[in-house]
Amino acid sequence: MNIFYEMASRLGFYKDVKNCLLKGFTPCAVTGVSNIHKAQTAMALSRLSPCLVICDDEASAIRMTGDINEMAGEQLACVFPAKDLNFAYMEGVSREYEHKRLEALSLITQGKCKIIAASMEACLQGTIPQDKPKEFSFEIKTGGELSLEELTNKLLAGGYTRTDQVEGQAQFSVRGSIADIFPVQESRPVRIELWGDEVDSISYFDPESQRRTDPIDEIAVFPALEIIFPDTDDLVTKLEALSKSVRGSRTDKIRTNISRDIETAQSGITLTNLDKYYTVCYEKLTTVFDYFESGVCLVSEYTNCIEKGKAALAQLSEDMKLLYEDGILFRKLEGFYLDIPQAELKITQMKSVFLDSFMRSNNGVKFKKSLSIPTADKRRLGAVIS
Repeated sequence: MNIFYEMASRLGFYKDVKNCLLKGFTPCAVTGVSNIHKAQTAMALSRLSPCLVICDDEASAIRMTGDINEMAGEQLACVFPAKDLNFAYMEGVSREYEHKRLEALSLITQGKCKIIAASMEACLQGTIPQDKPKEFSFEIKTGGELSLEELTNKLLAGGYTRTDQVEGQAQFSVRGSIADIFPVQESRPVRIELWGDEVDSISYFDPESQRRTDPIDEIAVFPALEIIFPDTDDLVTKLEALSKSVRGSRTDKIRTNISRDIETAQSGITLTNLDKYYTVCYEKLTTVFDYFESGVCLVSEYTNCIEKGKAALAQLSEDMKLLYEDGILFRKLEGFYLDIPQAELKITQMKSVFLDSFMRSNNGVKFKKSLSIPTADKRRLGAVIS
């Protein structure tokens, strides 16, 4: 048995936190918690249910993930990063952080990791609804039938980019009877070889040497976009309806921008400013909170999280002012992120545990239970780490 799991089961404060969750005494506050205690608490609680760990910034989320995985001896946790929202069409926009977000969501939904660590900013941003990854995902199995034309259409619809040679996530290539795909949830690309319409073999390969490595029986392919329309016709139809509905002093500017996006989509190019059309694509806002409705939410230094969240929203509001003036954004496109009161409500309605190094007011949150880590428990954990 992992020594850190064993240690957690013996610590009095962990037993108290577990009882609070099982008996519904949440939100629960725990003070006197160091970073390593937070990581161990998340690791231990993930045995009960999936855990969302909210940190004040990205660096803290990365450290938290590293500490958890180091103690667990496996990839138990992954990072759900914030992304730079892009509202104006530009060529060559990187989707690296979007792919990392989708990777984290795919791993948690598949049960391949149990914990997601995210900054408050990342938690505020809209993401793909829970049903969409299933709708736009598919599996390829050895011995199954596969049409390369259908595969290409599915990958393009899911936001993958066709290239001559696969080098990074969300890319694919087709050469003769061979298809190379780099799924967003994988750390290595896969090579699929066909014999006619039958999948003869599937194997991972090294993108640098292009040599095959480990054979596998099947591979799942998840979408590479958080904002994903069923097809180009659906996107164009919705944008045309949006354009017709626009009223106001900036109508001409707004319609010109929408028309440019329609022309780009009709030419077969994936829009790089899909963040702008979140509310056009989806009827309601989905955030990472919604992936943990039956899970546990751990908040590391809640006051800091709220302050960083407010700062991120203030910066976003400032950045959007010029976009409103230029007709790139307008009122009907609003609703692609949570505000702070909405986030606070989400947290307190979940099975939540607030982990703080010192006693704080925590913005007036009414806790059903307040705990403090005994000095003896700190010493036991410290001795194990040493």
